[in-house]
Amino acid sequence: MKTEELRRQLSSAGLEFLEIQAPAVTLPPEPLWMIGACSERDGALDEFFDFGQVGLIDAANAAWFKMANEIGIIGSKREFLLSINLASGEEWPVLRWARVRLGREWDVMGAGTESGILGGPRGRPGFVMLSVDGNSALAGMTWEGEGQIAIRGISDLRRAEPIVRCVARMAARDSLPPEEVEFLSLWMSAGQAELPD
Repeated sequence: MKTEELRRQLSSAGLEFLEIQAPAVTLPPEPLWMIGACSERDGALDEFFDFGQVGLIDAANAAWFKMANEIGIIGSKREFLLSINLASGEEWPVLRWARVRLGREWDVMGAGTESGILGGPRGRPGFVMLSVDGNSALAGMTWEGEGQIAIRGISDLRRAEPIVRCVARMAARDSLPPEEVEFLSLWMSAGQAELPD
């Protein structure tokens, strides 16, 4: 995806593009997409909304903002990381973190999903966000079968078993650069994240 297109799509949601985060600075986006498999046992918080709910966009926007603040996604400078796909067309996804700043006026669940940068179509989220310090994550998900959208947040990623397991699998890959493997290994050991038997 070209930078100009990325800026335009983010701007429609009220997000200012700052930079693409360098690999091995924080967790890569891939494990964070496992937030959909997390539960209350992993420290997950949830908000659900039916497709046909009156005022869906406003209600979901308000819930997203409240949860993002409560679990520390939005920092003091209103900055956070957003998972984006840098690949074009039918290419294999290339997921990276875009560092963004939340503007004074924003519409994550409406204009953001409508533009395609945060899911789509309008009112159907599909995104993962990470705090700048790398401790907490939040996802917007669409469950077509249940006729619902969901917002799920985790304030301590090392408590989330599906994410920790995914990080461990990534660290075992031969295809990753050594510095990325080192970062993943350090992340697990720094928090003494242990995989359950």
